[in-house]
Amino acid sequence: MRSVCHRRCRLTTDSPIYARTNGYVEHWYADIGTHVHQGQLLAVISTPEIDQELAQARATLEQNNANLTLAGITAKRYQDLSPTNAVPQQMVDQNTQNLDAMKASTKAAMANVARLEELQGFEKVVAPFDGVITQRLTDIGDLINAGNSGMGAQLFRISKTNVMRVFVPVPESYSDQISDHLKATLELTALPDRNSRGRSRAAATRSRRIAHLADRDRHSQSYGQAAAGCVSEVHIHLANQTQHLIIPEGAVLFQAAGPQVAVVNDKNQIQLHKVTLGRDFGTTIEVMNGVTASDQIVSSPPDYLVDGMPVTIESSADGAR
Repeated sequence: MRSVCHRRCRLTTDSPIYARTNGYVEHWYADIGTHVHQGQLLAVISTPEIDQELAQARATLEQNNANLTLAGITAKRYQDLSPTNAVPQQMVDQNTQNLDAMKASTKAAMANVARLEELQGFEKVVAPFDGVITQRLTDIGDLINAGNSGMGAQLFRISKTNVMRVFVPVPESYSDQISDHLKATLELTALPDRNSRGRSRAAATRSRRIAHLADRDRHSQSYGQAAAGCVSEVHIHLANQTQHLIIPEGAVLFQAAGPQVAVVNDKNQIQLHKVTLGRDFGTTIEVMNGVTASDQIVSSPPDYLVDGMPVTIESSADGAR
């Protein structure tokens, strides 16, 4: 098994928490470092204006219900009298239309009550997911505005660190070997004795971008053993066991025809081989194809080399060629 290893920062699920209603902070229940669960109460916002609007809307709804009941009784009474010609047809139609109007008005009042009840529910600020509070940016008595704009809009910040998501860019030379569900190992620099295993998810791009997913302590409630943003190493295990050649970087000729390597054949003549390059290690470079381990490669070829040029191989003092 082979692996591709890259250093990148570790990412977590991280989210700011804003208010959905206007008011004042009445109390907060979670401070920095508090471990919270999804739906847990973080703060309560006092909204007296919304409370009064909701009371008024409920009273309006009761009034509309009463008027609707009366309109229903009146419309039925006129409809019963209509066959006897005791009342004009116009009055029957007017009362029927009035009943329909009261039904619509009652539905509008019900919708207004539901809207204000929803806003009143936003008085309770709760955690969107399990995690740890990393910032508390509000205090009792602070004026709160709904939304994410303006000074002091953000109340808390929460991070979920038990599930790690690490994005790793893979060189193009390895892109054809990357696929979904490859085994991957995550090693944290800060915690060398603690590794995490997961599966890769490959994005279909020229230079593959891999999302390495790893559950750490899935059934545990412990958080924060690895700090968000710490450096990590991801080893993606590749099924392909092909070993590529590593040659000196100066052995590659970069010309109009592309990267080439000068090889000396059995007739002591130069042959220029087109090569595909892999990873660059600084003083050495990986060659994916074009030359083999048995080829005699010119380590520092001049630019004027051409195919068929005769050369002489000299041995060094230690016998190396």
